[in-house]
Amino acid sequence: GNNGGDGYAAASFLSGSGFRCEAFSSAPAGLFTAESQFYRSLCDTQGILRSGLPDISGAECIIDCLAGIGFKGRAREELAFLIGMINASPAWTLSADVPSGLPSDGAVEPDAPIVRADCTVTFGCAKRNLVLYPGRAFAGKLVVADIGFPAAYVSSYGASCFIVDDASVRSLAVEPPSWDAHKYRNGHCLIVGGFSCMEGAALMAAEGALETGVGLCSVFTEEASRRIIAGKLPEVMTGSVPEAPRRQIKKFFADEFDRKKVTALLLGPGLGRGDPQSAVFDAALDAACGRVKTVIIDGDALCFLAKRGPFDAKGSSLVLTPHSGEAANLLGVSAPEIMRDPFRHAVGLSSRFGCTALLKGPSTVVAGASRQFVPMTGNRSLASGGSGDVLAGICGALCARGIEPDRACALASFCHGR
Repeated sequence: GNNGGDGYAAASFLSGSGFRCEAFSSAPAGLFTAESQFYRSLCDTQGILRSGLPDISGAECIIDCLAGIGFKGRAREELAFLIGMINASPAWTLSADVPSGLPSDGAVEPDAPIVRADCTVTFGCAKRNLVLYPGRAFAGKLVVADIGFPAAYVSSYGASCFIVDDASVRSLAVEPPSWDAHKYRNGHCLIVGGFSCMEGAALMAAEGALETGVGLCSVFTEEASRRIIAGKLPEVMTGSVPEAPRRQIKKFFADEFDRKKVTALLLGPGLGRGDPQSAVFDAALDAACGRVKTVIIDGDALCFLAKRGPFDAKGSSLVLTPHSGEAANLLGVSAPEIMRDPFRHAVGLSSRFGCTALLKGPSTVVAGASRQFVPMTGNRSLASGGSGDVLAGICGALCARGIEPDRACALASFCHGR
């Protein structure tokens, strides 16, 4: 195919520029497209075309053009053997468009033979599996090469998935508060969580919200935990959830949401999973729907949501922030299946619950109703208790300030990872 043509073109230009270069063909000449055959014939004329198994023992650089973006499934037989040869070589390896053996999108099979590139030069636009793990681990340094796609064509194509990196984050940036801003205009995020022995989760979420510029922040929890939390962050207001029947707890929350002019509810950090917390979850959620602009469900609250299933948010925007295990529980699949294709499952969560899904993991995916974002920041240091609570607080602050949920979650993930 044309990916082979890229290899022959590269070999021809390198040879013509004085590099010692050899081009190995892995397919009979009759299978090539006209464009590929043209550059293959140039390599033949230059005397650098080789047949049979390549000898790469002395290579300093390998350019991998065995399979392109049309590849699906799992590499077998000769292709798998050649991929193994490349991976066994100490040579610096560059892959054209995608590392051979890696599908450009969709699930990546466990232990599939895939070239481990030091650098991947992909053409026109990034491909999903180059920015999502596990595929991202094979790409090395990713370079997106402009090969002349007309801007009008790209815009008319209607791409709905966007990378969020240092260059593109400016398009999502939040306007600073105006000169006449006040605390109510910057939103009020109310956090329900931090129950017995997990007070820190609510505190970290609150600190994340405060550092992100929310106007007001409150934490509501059980009375014993409220005494522990109160005063730890001087800016945070606290409240006690009454020990009462569910109907009365719902009325309590409804009154508090109205009285405090709450614009975002963050439900779940350190909530716990017992029966009393289940009643608090149901009451707070029912009171918030149609009353609070954005409801963010995080942590333990996602366990209760999995039992409850999809529901009518009555005009409130809904945000879910699961990791792979919580997402698996919500969708009725296994966590490894979520990890193999996080993009598809983030979109599935968004569709099933009518929400913005922030699927956390080695590669975080934010999926809204009409667009998706892949933040490119973060590393394995975020695999630590409390990390998700901070992220939830950042999301809560941005949503409380009135930013549309998918944009807020993309910005929050980028800033959290940075």
